Amino acid sequence: MRAFILSLAAALLFVLACAESTESPNIKQYPTSTPYPTHTPKIISTNLEVQVDTVPKSCNSNEISISKEWKDILTSASFTKCVMPFGVLIGADYRMPDSYLTQAAMILAEILDPDMDGSPNDPKVLSLVQEYHNAWLPMPFDPEPWHSHLEEQLGNKLNSYGLMIPKWWMDGEGESIRSVPDEHAKNVMVEEIMHFMTQFGYSRAYPEIFGVENWHSLIAKETKHAACEWWQHPENDCPDNPGYYDGDCSEPSCDVTEFYHQVVATRAGMELGWRGIGFPKTKEELESKLSDEIKAVLDNPNYNQISKPLTFSYSYAKPMPTTPTINPL
Repeated sequence: MRAFILSLAAALLFVLACAESTESPNIKQYPTSTPYPTHTPKIISTNLEVQVDTVPKSCNSNEISISKEWKDILTSASFTKCVMPFGVLIGADYRMPDSYLTQAAMILAEILDPDMDGSPNDPKVLSLVQEYHNAWLPMPFDPEPWHSHLEEQLGNKLNSYGLMIPKWWMDGEGESIRSVPDEHAKNVMVEEIMHFMTQFGYSRAYPEIFGVENWHSLIAKETKHAACEWWQHPENDCPDNPGYYDGDCSEPSCDVTEFYHQVVATRAGMELGWRGIGFPKTKEELESKLSDEIKAVLDNPNYNQISKPLTFSYSYAKPMPTTPTINPL
């Protein structure tokens, strides 16, 4: 009997011992109030360089986000090359070298994103210049068909203002063209793109400062103040000095934007494609003539005006989510 009781007790102890652990005896259990010791592996992300689109494509490409109607109209006019930096449309004649479209796209991207972090500095201005149904940047190649019918034809069909960057201003008339744009061609691009940005971006976003629809804005009043004193567009007449060329640039949408471009570019230390009659040749001379009000605007970072020479080589690197590489424990 004594042996039976000892055997029964041993059996009960075995059963109780098994009931205390429901896991494998090789895995140590921890109280629920104590976290399991863990090791967080270091994640090494792989950064891929992603650039703002400055590579020309066929205007019919799915990557060009304009309507089919626009694609058909542009193609019918031999405008078969397109590029859309930050969604802003630049379209070109099929003969325009890709390098010219890329350079124009880089200039536009750098003006929108001067710190080149991949994000335009003023979303309000960006949204306005993205409206290709309102305005776009055509790059025609041959002046005869452009002036005789293409400009008007595209304007009527697209119902949008095309602020041109023509080949003949950049590299003269004729079929020949440099493989890459020279300094003069770059200066022409800067002028026309700044004109586009002022008239269709800044002017609409901040009309009291950059407006070019009338003579009431700050930059329009500055133009009036300088007119026939130290600024004269060569198509406009002054009392004792008639203009040099045929044409009329007396409306603010022309006169103010041309004047303002020369102010911004000169003050930023950049070369001009041409210089207005009497316009200062140095930044120091210009500073002495500008009002304190316009200098304050130009220096205000909230308006993102060009303050130093463009690099002409816009690029940025942006971290993109990728499959991570995990360090061994």
